[in-house]
Amino acid sequence: MQVRFEATGTLAALTQILDAFDARPETGGLLLLTCDDNGFSPETLDPILRKLGKPVFGGIFPRLIFGREHFARGSIVVALPVRPDIRCIGQLSDPALDIDQAAAACADLRAAQGSLLIFVDGFAGRIGDLIGALFEHLGLGMNQIGGGAGSLSLMQKPCVISNAGLQQDVALLVHLEIDSRIGRSHGWTIISDSIKVTAAHQNTIHSLNYRPALEVYREIVSAHGGQEPGPDNFFAVAKAYPFGIHKLGSEVVVRDPISVGSDGSLTCVGEVATGAFVHVLHGEPQALIAAAGEAARRACSGAGPGELRLFIDCISRVLFLGERFTEELASVQGEEPLIGMLAIGEICNNGRDYPEFLNKTAVLGLLARS
Repeated sequence: MQVRFEATGTLAALTQILDAFDARPETGGLLLLTCDDNGFSPETLDPILRKLGKPVFGGIFPRLIFGREHFARGSIVVALPVRPDIRCIGQLSDPALDIDQAAAACADLRAAQGSLLIFVDGFAGRIGDLIGALFEHLGLGMNQIGGGAGSLSLMQKPCVISNAGLQQDVALLVHLEIDSRIGRSHGWTIISDSIKVTAAHQNTIHSLNYRPALEVYREIVSAHGGQEPGPDNFFAVAKAYPFGIHKLGSEVVVRDPISVGSDGSLTCVGEVATGAFVHVLHGEPQALIAAAGEAARRACSGAGPGELRLFIDCISRVLFLGERFTEELASVQGEEPLIGMLAIGEICNNGRDYPEFLNKTAVLGLLARS
């Protein structure tokens, strides 16, 4: 695999790299990660993507990771030694979409060797339903890793990259005949009693313990930290107080509340089911940094030389850690270059655990170079 980082965020510089990699006979496909601040749009980027002869996939993210730094502008291009098998599931939020049928169309991958990379519009609905349906049809035989594309504006827009151009409300399932190792950890701790989700729809929680969701959440957060989350400051406060959903035999799955509705509902990145029990979580910087290091240790157990390190971390972790985020990056470094994205949610399993759409979690994948 060959990796290029382009720091200017211009279309001209990106086009030059894509064309050069595309022309090489040894290139099987292209992974493209790019920053939202570049300002790329379907009108400007689609003609470049559609003329490529090799398969391309990836997404637009709030920030990218390269080496020991993170960037708000620029692009990362990886020339892959194998040809990716790319499947697209569109209209993910549409209630009329039969997600089980869409996942069943990919059931031929159950017997495949290698890894499955998943790129999804992070603000689409029903992402968790898709991950669950993929588990039913693909099982645990293949590692899965990926993340949610999107913008810190919290507005849904075209952000998933393929040869068809920039798209929104879609998921790309990309099979690579490349082995992988994956580790994940988050470091958030429980600060509240168990709370029942008494009304929810997709990624919006309407009530907790039969009361407006914001009312219950605000009481817990203000009692712990002295700040009251409301419509004007919600994201600034909530980035330190996610929800946690218990899963049998694993860490709690984190759900990131990102906005509040006029009716006191809370919108999260990822679904929360009616009837689920959640806790409010809180984190200390050192615990989050240590958790990222633990994710790296899990991924690197038994690893060989020359593997590409793909780090998928949540954008809200860097917003929470601030300047200390460089310590998190240092905790997952190795001898090989580190690339990755700060995403709107993370996706992974490691061939043993149930695959999940995660929030506020550090996920490290090691991809074999051949």
